[in-house]
Amino acid sequence: MPLLSTSKPFANTKVAIWQATEPASFFKSELKLTDSEKEFLKDLHLARQKEWLSTRFLCYDLLQTPQRVSILKDTNGKPYLENHELQMSLSHSKGLAAIMISEKACGIDIQVIAHKIEMIQHKFLNDEELNQLPETNKIITLNILWSIKEAIYK
Repeated sequence: MPLLSTSKPFANTKVAIWQATEPASFFKSELKLTDSEKEFLKDLHLARQKEWLSTRFLCYDLLQTPQRVSILKDTNGKPYLENHELQMSLSHSKGLAAIMISEKACGIDIQVIAHKIEMIQHKFLNDEELNQLPETNKIITLNILWSIKEAIYK
């Protein structure tokens, strides 16, 4: 059970990061999936299945509730906890899963540093931001900026 990190960065806010080394079958056996969730998973590649399942597993673990909590999506695709006052944000990337649960609106993003970010930098940075990019550590800076904007968007 590779829980990499848990923290409480703010009052009434919890964050957890998991490295999903277990097979998807582990998560499927631990989670009480609805028929619609099982159907949804059929259309996902195995790696995406594992990411989706691990974020749900991590959420239930972080909530520490004996009853199952449904994670639904609003009209903008943002996940939320059904019949629950807490806010949440999920993220996954290359076998890592992250979740933030708070009493206030929140956003989290987790990314594996990748060079391909350069190809899409113009999609998330304006001209002024692009002109201010440092030459040293450019790839790391781009990945950080992407994650910041993604977390704010969420």
